[in-house]
Amino acid sequence: MAQGGKFTILVKPSFLDRYWGSDFIDYAYFTRYIRDARLMYVRDLGLEWPRDRVLMVIKEENTYSSPLRVEEEMRIYVRQTKIGKTSAITEFQIDEAGSGRPIAHRREIAVWMDRKTGRPAPTPEEWKKAIITFEGESNIEVTKD
Repeated sequence: MAQGGKFTILVKPSFLDRYWGSDFIDYAYFTRYIRDARLMYVRDLGLEWPRDRVLMVIKEENTYSSPLRVEEEMRIYVRQTKIGKTSAITEFQIDEAGSGRPIAHRREIAVWMDRKTGRPAPTPEEWKKAIITFEGESNIEVTKD
């Protein structure tokens, strides 16, 4: 679970992100919030996206616990839980910022891909080192597969 992770961001959803005719945020927008959280996590670690690779999300698992009202603010926790030779698992927990009420949890599996060949590419060493240092060796699984 990402909650309790060291990195979080606060997000105030836009009124335009709601389901039409309701005061609840449309879950389709949560992918955008998750992307923002991932980018801020990378930025906070001082990393830059490699020009020769792209990180492709190949699987998402989402669990929605309760709706978020448009007037509520959310806290998104980000935690990388696994680094492999070419892959990574990142978890995101979204809670209502004021009460801590669970809103959603996402687990993503992503693979580094070579931009030219479209084939899996090794996890950049600087990313691996920075993430392990940030998360702590005992908090992240590192594999050679």
